[in-house]
Amino acid sequence: MAKEIEYALGVITNFNIQNFLSYNNQTNDSYFWTDEFEMGNPFFFSSTLLNNLKDVQDIYNKASQILSIYEGIYKLLDRNKSYNRYFRLTELYEVDKKRIISRPV
Repeated sequence: MAKEIEYALGVITNFNIQNFLSYNNQTNDSYFWTDEFEMGNPFFFSSTLLNNLKDVQDIYNKASQILSIYEGIYKLLDRNKSYNRYFRLTELYEVDKKRIISRPV
């Protein structure tokens, strides 16, 4: 990752895109990667745009807004129109401490 990130969110996908996004996402502000944390989902998303946020709900909301861009792209490319949600956020992690801050309700 080019820049330091403070938070990461576990992501569940409805399709097998983890490896593609982990190795082919070359933006400056958002990142996807696979990793084996001690608990939780091994596929993660983060953005430097989350760094200045402190409220958990604000972090989830901003991450959802960013992911909606990726969802829009996949909806345009999905010939079968088989999914209505491509990404679902799970646990919020503090990256440097590798600890869960929050779980969605």
